[in-house]
Amino acid sequence: MSIESEVRPVPSFAEATAIQAFWERNYARFTELYPERFVAVKDEEVVLVAEELGELLDGLAALGLDPKDDVAIEFVSTRSHSLIL
Repeated sequence: MSIESEVRPVPSFAEATAIQAFWERNYARFTELYPERFVAVKDEEVVLVAEELGELLDGLAALGLDPKDDVAIEFVSTRSHSLIL
């Protein structure tokens, strides 16, 4: 019996730090441009913005982008939000 598993690359510490630094540098500007929106970024460029997460995920799929591997996604807001899982 063979079990296939999908191996996804995990960003290195340096890559994760660079992604976080990008959001920190641009968040204030993004709150003006994309308030209360989900923003997807690839290679430090905004590739898609949507009001709803499902809409963003559908749009990424249409562009051939995987939300887990190809882009960084943030909900841009000036208000504090809690995510209940």
